[in-house]
Amino acid sequence: MRNAEKIGYVLEHLFALDLQGRGIDVARSERPNNESIKCDLAFSYKKRPYILFLTHTRTQGMTNRKFYRTFEELAQRRIDNPKSLCIDITLVPSRSGVRKQQGLIFNSLFDAAFSVLGRSDESEFVEVVGQLGDEVSLDSTASNIGLFPKQVLNSVKSVCDRLLAVPRSSNRELVRYWDIEGKVLAGKVDYGTPKGTSVKLGMKMLTFLPVEIISVEEVARGVATVKDLPENICIESLKKTKLCSEIGPTIGGTRFSFSGNAQEAAKFLIKYGISLSQGWHLDYLMTPGAKLLHQDLTDISGVEAKIADLSVRLSQCDNAADLAARYMEDFESERLRCDFIDYSLRAASYSQNAVSTDILEHLSFDISFSDSVVFVLQKSDNLSEHIPDLEEYLSALSELVWNRIADGLKSVGADEFIEERIKTYYAHPYVTPERLIIFSICSVLKPAGKTRASVLPRLAGLPSKYRMYVVPAAYRLFANGRKLLVITVSTPEERHHKHKEFSGKLRAIRSAWSEDGVSDDSVEFVIVVDGNWTVDQLGMLSQSGWRVLDWDTVPDVLEELVSSNL
Repeated sequence: MRNAEKIGYVLEHLFALDLQGRGIDVARSERPNNESIKCDLAFSYKKRPYILFLTHTRTQGMTNRKFYRTFEELAQRRIDNPKSLCIDITLVPSRSGVRKQQGLIFNSLFDAAFSVLGRSDESEFVEVVGQLGDEVSLDSTASNIGLFPKQVLNSVKSVCDRLLAVPRSSNRELVRYWDIEGKVLAGKVDYGTPKGTSVKLGMKMLTFLPVEIISVEEVARGVATVKDLPENICIESLKKTKLCSEIGPTIGGTRFSFSGNAQEAAKFLIKYGISLSQGWHLDYLMTPGAKLLHQDLTDISGVEAKIADLSVRLSQCDNAADLAARYMEDFESERLRCDFIDYSLRAASYSQNAVSTDILEHLSFDISFSDSVVFVLQKSDNLSEHIPDLEEYLSALSELVWNRIADGLKSVGADEFIEERIKTYYAHPYVTPERLIIFSICSVLKPAGKTRASVLPRLAGLPSKYRMYVVPAAYRLFANGRKLLVITVSTPEERHHKHKEFSGKLRAIRSAWSEDGVSDDSVEFVIVVDGNWTVDQLGMLSQSGWRVLDWDTVPDVLEELVSSNL
């Protein structure tokens, strides 16, 4: 059992024992093996049903993905038990300072939220948990109750006292919202046998295909032999993209063996008569960094020289103020992205997600979106709308990075720099070449940007600057007022939580917001999935209201949906 999981179990046990000591019968569910979601603790007190969510730290605000996954868990419990009081309980507050927006929204969705301990008391609790052995149970926790500090037990008792006195939320719009969600009908599932391959990921890989020497038909067959390679084709770069599973010499030239994902995507292009020409991918790269990656892959020696220069510039920094000045210089340069800031984060072993969270505690202003440093790296056109004082932001960023650098610099070579950027490229929601297939199949659909806003910030009563969006792949507004929204999701990995994440995302964007408050909206939501999905995972997507398709069923279903609304 992982330590964090073990801590969570023990926390649940302590609350169950305290409530049982008050004569309250508590139902505690073990972690489910299937995709159904069950509560941590459930009980009834004075004819009022309760559901307790217990976690080690409030991680749902750490990333957008985790936020939506946890939101879906809450949504299912709210819908299944509409009269229950839902209470969020964490052992300690988030260490990194939960993102302002997610934290405020999440707290507003519960009837109450509590933290059991202060950060200074956590270590003593964790030490006791470590003494309980690898497996813990309610009985083993009860038999070792004397090991826990009185402060911990008193804090659990205090939280129980307060949660039993919590009044029901009086947010009328939230009540109306849950009523709308409770009436949602399950969407139809048109999905065949999981293939394990991803058309969406394959299309992203095909953006690196040298179409002037290799055809889509050859990719679909899995193998191509090129007699004379042009000088501008870099074999090492192609290997890094994973487009090819193998590249090597053979009789008559160079042999290219293509990945299963690329083959699957190529077969769909052939099926629908779609050809690829040089530069076709540029229409589907909506970030400067994505376009720059393609340039860098054609000039690895140039990247090596750039990395060497970045390394020297970083080593010449004397303090955080010096680093901040170089950050501003990087941002104001004519380069498409902030490579120096990016390099310094990697050298400090500081992820973009982590630093975007940590920096919130060091700013005099709020940031209403996640992964703020990504927008800085990309020199986003609307950056000033969200970061009103860039100088303060870069100063805080330099302090955080400098403190990490003090512990030693990580060696970052050109290969690692490129490979990490390729991973980001494949995961980025604004790299969307799969849209080529959708628009070729259904020409009446149009590209969609951040057109679907979430009602959650409004339900939480937050100011208008707090906004959340889910980025669809395609969108259509019909004359009869109905709308069609299409999203594509790739899951080549065997284990994932995409079903929870996108079920939660749909619940966040399904309803509309106006001066009159929240209301149901006339939208058909379609999700095209590929990769690895179980029946239960597809069922969760369906229950949340998605019309679930695979790429084989896309043409017929989209045609049906469009023709029925024209």
